[in-house]
Formats: sequence, C-alpha cells, structure tokens
Amino acid sequence: MGTMSKLMSQKMAQWIRVAAFMLPMAAMAGPAEDYDRGLKAYQEEDLITALTLLRRSAEDGHTPAQVLLAYILDKSEDNEQAFDLYSQAAEKGDPEGQSGLADMYSAGEGVERDLEKAVYWYSRAAESGSLRAIRILAAAFLDGGLGLEPNREKAIEWLNRGAALGDPAAQTKLRAITQDVTAEKDPKQP
Repeated sequence: MGTMSKLMSQKMAQWIRVAAFMLPMAAMAGPAEDYDRGLKAYQEEDLITALTLLRRSAEDGHTPAQVLLAYILDKSEDNEQAFDLYSQAAEKGDPEGQSGLADMYSAGEGVERDLEKAVYWYSRAAESGSLRAIRILAAAFLDGGLGLEPNREKAIEWLNRGAALGDPAAQTKLRAITQDVTAEKDPKQP
C-alpha cells in the first residue's frame, strides 16, 4: 500500500470513528432540535435534509415542524399530506396551522372546497392574533369574499384588531375607510 493510500485509509478510518460517535447523538435529537436543524436546512435550500428532519419532528407531534412541513408540501402540491399536517397543528390551536388549513379549505386543495370551514379556521387564527388571518377576514367582509356578505362594520372590527396589534396594513386600510366614509357624508371634503 502506497503512502497516499495509507494516508487516505487513516483519514477514512478517522472519519468513520467521528461519524460513529456523532450518529447516536444525532439520533438522540428531540423534535425541537430536529425542527431547528430542519428549518436551517430549509433556509439554506437543502430540501432533502429539511424534509427528513421536519418529517421526523412532525411525526413526534412538534407543531412548528408540522406547520413548516405542511407549507413545503402544500407548495409542492402534495396537498393531502399538507392538509393532514395543517389539521393536526390547527387542532392544537396553532394560528399558522389554522390559517394554512383555512387556505386549503378556501382553495379546495387536499380537501373539498368549503368556504364555511375556511371562515371558521381564519376566525380561529385571527382570534389567536394572526395578522394574516385578520387581513383576510377584513378583506372578505369588505368585498364579500369567502362567501360572506359585505359588512363594513365587521371589516372595521377586524381591522381595528389588526391595528391594535401594530399591523401597518390594517392601519392604512382603516384610514382609507375613514376617508371614504367622510367623503360619502360630505362630498365637498377633499
């Protein structure tokens, strides 16, 4: 065996010892650690690693992993699995899971389209402080979306909640509605 081959064999043996030591530690990682590593892998666009770690964490019932994995699966059109994961997170009271589930009901992805259930889950998410869900409900009440009758008062209620939570989009929309109402009452106002 040549010197180069011997060095490579020694390096390979050293790497194997390190891997043998590290592998059990990786296997001992809990759902939160798997989620953190999966999120990092996702952010670095390493989807294979992300999916592996997030799936393991989600199967252990880690809610943030269920939501992120559902999001990834939804974007890749694996709607049935995304729906199941969003459902699990939503039932645990996670606002992002509730919004994701509402999105799926609204679009009819992974499930039959059901606007009543979409409104229910957006409402649950909004009640939990989801600014996105608040915006969606406010817009639906303003425009009659999601099968709702237009209702300016309810839209303003949701926008006030969003504004109270510091949402600049809700604050801007409230100002616009106020200006519209003022213009309707006194058309001479600029």
